[in-house]
Amino acid sequence: MANNINVVHYARIMRVDVRNNYSKYILVLILLFFSQVVLGQNPPEPSPTAIPPPPGLPIDFGISALIAAGLALGIHHIKNRK
Repeated sequence: MANNINVVHYARIMRVDVRNNYSKYILVLILLFFSQVVLGQNPPEPSPTAIPPPPGLPIDFGISALIAAGLALGIHHIKNRK
């Protein structure tokens, strides 16, 4: 009870409507809890005619080409540095 009296006294000094602030806090809390309920729902089940994902693509050539391009770029920068 003493804490509530201090809040009301402080609100009178600062000329703040305490009831209006409490209603804002309650509204924020309600919206916060409602958003948690909405986000907590399970995802929908996939349709029975869903197309299976494609098989994994090999990345061997892509990595080899990336390493070769990196080496070529590094050699080019080293030669142009001097």
